[in-house]
Amino acid sequence: FPFGACRLSVAGPKGFRLPEAGQSLRVATKYPRLTQKFLQGRGISASLIPMSGALELAPHLGLSDCIVDLVSTGATLKANDLVEGEVILESTARLIVGRQAYQTGGPILHELIQKFRGMAAELEPLAA
Repeated sequence: FPFGACRLSVAGPKGFRLPEAGQSLRVATKYPRLTQKFLQGRGISASLIPMSGALELAPHLGLSDCIVDLVSTGATLKANDLVEGEVILESTARLIVGRQAYQTGGPILHELIQKFRGMAAELEPLAA
C-alpha cells in the first residue's frame, strides 16, 4: 500500500514539451542531480537553476522554461497554470523500524506505529 505517494515530474506552461535531443532547456528545480541525469539520458542539454520554494513561479517570471518538482495531487501546478509533463520517478514513504528499536522503543514508538497503521487502513480504499 503506497503511503505519501508522489512523483518527481517535469512541468511547464500549457503546451510545454521537452525539446528534442541536442536542444537546450532552462530548468528550475530543487533536485538538480536527478534532473540532470534524466535530461542527459534524453540527450537534452540543460541549464539548471537551483531553487527552493515557489518553483512554480519560475516559468512565469522568465527564469526557466519548466520546472522539475515533486507532485502529489497536481493542485499546486494547476493553481499556477502549469501542466505536468513527463514523470521522472515515483516515490512513496515508508516507516522503517529496526528489530531492536521495535523491541525497546517503548510505548511512544508503538503508539506511533499504530497511528501509521490506522492512517494506512483509512487510506487503503482510496488507493484501490
